Amino acid sequence: MQQAKTEDQFHTVDEFKAALSFGEAEWTYLRHLVRNRCRVRRPGEEDEVIQEAICRALEGKRRWPKGLNLFAFLSGVMKSIVSENPKIGFRRNIDRDINAAADAISEEASAADLVLETEVVTYVMALFEDDAEAEALAEGIMEGWEKDDLLGLFNGDVTCYETVRKRFRRKVNAHPELKSMIHGE
Repeated sequence: MQQAKTEDQFHTVDEFKAALSFGEAEWTYLRHLVRNRCRVRRPGEEDEVIQEAICRALEGKRRWPKGLNLFAFLSGVMKSIVSENPKIGFRRNIDRDINAAADAISEEASAADLVLETEVVTYVMALFEDDAEAEALAEGIMEGWEKDDLLGLFNGDVTCYETVRKRFRRKVNAHPELKSMIHGE
């Protein structure tokens, strides 16, 4: 009896197959989801992750709960796949030893982080190109300066520092796309 109740809570594999008849807009949305999932841990492997997520659902390894949006289900499966560690430390059967695999993974992650960091810095600096004080504050913050160091930019004037900091914060908060670039949301 418990088994029957559990079965009623999930879509069948045939229902999943029928739901996969996506149009171009749906595939574009799915690619957007997987790109966000893969951008740090598995950049460039988006197609493999989509394929693995669909295969797991078709094989019955992952079951689609009724009442859950298909994209939310696939996003969760992709999140699981991306967060898994490679079983033996190798990626795509290219690497021949564990040290080479670790180096390749580290280089890929560093390159992805560098590209993202460059995009964020460029975006922030463009926001403040017409405000020299806020631009200087942004540079100091991105360099990791402490408050005392930042006060030096304003000749120790706390009022001026607080005014520019508030102006900086308001402008950053007015651009939610910046938050999504930083946090991947």
